[in-house]
Amino acid sequence: MPQHSVADYAAALRSMRKPRGKQTLFLQAHARAPGRATTMTNLANAVGYASYRPVNLHYGKLAVKIGTALGIEHPTFDVLVSGAGPNTISNEQWVLVMHPEFADALKQEEWI
Repeated sequence: MPQHSVADYAAALRSMRKPRGKQTLFLQAHARAPGRATTMTNLANAVGYASYRPVNLHYGKLAVKIGTALGIEHPTFDVLVSGAGPNTISNEQWVLVMHPEFADALKQEEWI
């Protein structure tokens, strides 16, 4: 996956409507996590969802929208995050690390 700049992400964010409610809150929680690393379950807990599934759904849709705006064919989560699969670093769940350029663009465009 090619690396994108803050300006690339910012332009993509400007091309779409800002999220509201819990979507904004889980993006804030992810960007503020130590090292921008956390799990979907932690993000769900941070915003009051009973399971990780709504965060997974909304984050996935956001990744597709941003990836499409960046000109990526068939974008996936790796547009926004890198990850470590279960049991690879003493973790039971995926640990997702938000790309620093994406985090900076979220702040720059006042999404978080």
